[in-house]
Amino acid sequence: MKGRDGGMPPPARAGKGLCAGSRAQGGSMGIRRRDFLKLACAGSAVAVFGGLGFDLRPARAAAAILKLQGARQTTSICCYCSTGCGLLVSTAKDGAGRCVNVEGNPDHPVSLGALCPKGSSIWQMAENDRRVVKPLYRAPNSDKWQEKSWDWTLAEIAKRVKAARDAGFMAKNGKGETVNRCETMASVGSAALDNEECWALQSLMRALGLTYIEHQARICHSSTVPALAETYGRGAMTNHWIDIGNADCVLIMGGNAAEAHPVGFRWVMEAKKRGAPLIHVDPRFTRTSSKADIYARLRSGTDIAFLGGMAKYILDNELFQKDYVLQYTNAALLVSPDFAFNDGLFSGYDPAGRKYDKSKWAFVLDANGAPKRDDTLADPRCVMALLRAHYARYDPQTVSSVTGTSPEKLLEVYKTFATTGTAEKSGTILYAMGWTQHTVGVQNIRTMALIQLLLGNIGVAGGGVNALRGESNVQGSTDAGLLFHSLPGYLPTPRAPQKTLADYCASVTPKTGDPKSLNWKKNQPKYMASLLKSMYLDVEPAVSYDWLPKLEPGQDASWLTLFDHMGKGRFKGFFAWGMNPAASSAKPARPGPPWRSLTGWSTSTCLKTRPVRFGRDRA
Repeated sequence: MKGRDGGMPPPARAGKGLCAGSRAQGGSMGIRRRDFLKLACAGSAVAVFGGLGFDLRPARAAAAILKLQGARQTTSICCYCSTGCGLLVSTAKDGAGRCVNVEGNPDHPVSLGALCPKGSSIWQMAENDRRVVKPLYRAPNSDKWQEKSWDWTLAEIAKRVKAARDAGFMAKNGKGETVNRCETMASVGSAALDNEECWALQSLMRALGLTYIEHQARICHSSTVPALAETYGRGAMTNHWIDIGNADCVLIMGGNAAEAHPVGFRWVMEAKKRGAPLIHVDPRFTRTSSKADIYARLRSGTDIAFLGGMAKYILDNELFQKDYVLQYTNAALLVSPDFAFNDGLFSGYDPAGRKYDKSKWAFVLDANGAPKRDDTLADPRCVMALLRAHYARYDPQTVSSVTGTSPEKLLEVYKTFATTGTAEKSGTILYAMGWTQHTVGVQNIRTMALIQLLLGNIGVAGGGVNALRGESNVQGSTDAGLLFHSLPGYLPTPRAPQKTLADYCASVTPKTGDPKSLNWKKNQPKYMASLLKSMYLDVEPAVSYDWLPKLEPGQDASWLTLFDHMGKGRFKGFFAWGMNPAASSAKPARPGPPWRSLTGWSTSTCLKTRPVRFGRDRA
């Protein structure tokens, strides 16, 4: 089942640098002698009278005010998770000096002035004696870093980029097709950049011809996008943080929101205040579990069975919203007789190629090309009937044997969450790495997305399938196209056989005879034209399309493939933007043999992370 198709950049963060932080030198708090004496007196009063029962809160407040007197306040965003808490950053007089204080912004709509321990300590990132404050260069075969000027550094990087590009640029492939790509450089990062920076970065990389472009989303929420995009049309978190407080039931599965997103979790607690039960399903009992009304333990990796049992419970007990399902999903559409599911495989599977022929999965069309429907949901070939047949085997005993969760606990969870399947109620699901970091991560999320459609919990306040990201701008950097297969706005990256803009547009623009289908992807030719005009202002899109780098059919330039190719010596240059791939991935990304083949790389970071140290240690 899937939904019928339809479907403010953050300010600059405190304490960010390129290769070396752009730390200003000098600056003072500008406290005069009289102000110092006032501050000292206030501190003395606290020390003397604090133990005598006096209310010293006004004195403490006065001392804090004096500390910030004359400082300039600037709003910013915490960089540590996807809650994006608001910050008030105070810098010394007139903004010319250093950061003297960071606190929560009470006007921020999500955090309301609150910060978690990480956010509260963010001042230590801005004012840190380990910050890289100038560009560092390590000469070949040297184990010493040299401080360089920005002019020298940028010129040197440009020189090396040009050399690597000239050595590996391919204008045409072996078939004579124009591809205009550079295969000797790669780039990773960054969800630590804001939207404008991500846009500039992808434009630069693609203008150079790079196709090996990846960032943090590939190793955290890349399974979210195909699951939600296939179901709802877009791969983003469906609802916002504040809206979680409108839920009548909250299910957290595949995550520990109370610890990983503590300030955002306040909206879960807001829902609880309003009477919403909180359900936590997790192999471990965590702080989220301690706040839950219902905690269910399951074996790691058995989420699909757990959710499959919930789908069967909803279907068997007719707890789905029938009007919603008929109007807003494809439940009533008739499926081709060629479609089947036998012994764990769907029809059309090619064992040799290890892929499906999806033409077997088509809908039955009428004379006008519109899918045929059965609004009674009784036809055995309608989506709803096939769904019932698929989940018939997920009975409580079978699910319990797979998950290790008792049948009684399963039914308690199912019954509680299924109460949201009415027009008057809504339920939401929050998840994170516990779902995405599986080989079946897409299916984990897709199954829950299906349940939310059955219950009518999509497109309503307090509903949704909400991915909790681990970086402040994973979503924005993905929107901006910092992945090999995706241009800004989730346009597919062109492939070599798509020789002209017209060829590309024809291949990415679906057609439908269904009068009720919005078919928003019919606008993709307009989106592509807008993208090309934004990158090449004075050139016609049909011409500038040729300049975009193009992949080969079936080519994989994703994260693990990238580092595998690095280990085989295919890259000479490498960029890492605001991320530490050595700590973010498995063995292929560790500094070692794969990295030694590079003739140089550029790392943009605040601190000397492992890739930076490897640049020294490899000597």
